[in-house]
Amino acid sequence: KKLRQQAREGAGADRRGDGDGDGSIHPPQGITMASSSSAGKWWKVEETLVHLPGLLGEHPASGHTYLTPVDLHPLPRNAVIGWALLYDEPVDEENFKEALSHTIADFPVVAGRFDGPAVINHNNAGVPLVICKDTRRSAEVSNGGSFILQVDAPSSFSLKKDSGFPSLLNPMRLRQVYRGREAAVSFRLTRLACGGTVLGVTATHALVDGSSLCRLLMSLSLAYRGLDRPAPYLERTPS
Repeated sequence: KKLRQQAREGAGADRRGDGDGDGSIHPPQGITMASSSSAGKWWKVEETLVHLPGLLGEHPASGHTYLTPVDLHPLPRNAVIGWALLYDEPVDEENFKEALSHTIADFPVVAGRFDGPAVINHNNAGVPLVICKDTRRSAEVSNGGSFILQVDAPSSFSLKKDSGFPSLLNPMRLRQVYRGREAAVSFRLTRLACGGTVLGVTATHALVDGSSLCRLLMSLSLAYRGLDRPAPYLERTPS
């Protein structure tokens, strides 16, 4: 289901500030492009960390997630999952941050960091959220469907941080993830020139698979719409 949004005051002014009167979004002067012209031009607007509800520090480290031998197999351990979902309407970014914060409360491992090769500490270090603008329109990033990009490949696709490909997803450096220096899951919201939004999520395959990522996104969608969320299933079994 699509994320629902009530239009935020000032959104039109924000769009006008970068446009030339034709409804398109253009980069401000002095902004360095992060992608090639063939893929459109995009740039970062905001980069932040989303934590559990409340002030940072109110939720100290509490609990751990232990990965199974299946999780630690070289195939998932050296692979990255990346999904990008297209929405026709804008996403309320402040509401999204709040919804993500409440979702983290159900899935604290998402905001944690690796503490050893097989343990993720629920330390509320935060989930990275990057907000971008893109000169492309929906038709230029999609063939008509809402699920526009799926990456399940070795981490080499994202070794170069901010390389611009794939521009709808955050890069992930698995070596830094497993050292506990970077997050195992991150999100990106990209505002398109037509007013639509692309939600990108990147995760290490050692932590999530397609089924668990679906549950995470469903919980996030329900939280965004202010609806009750089912209790999360957090058990990890080797089979």
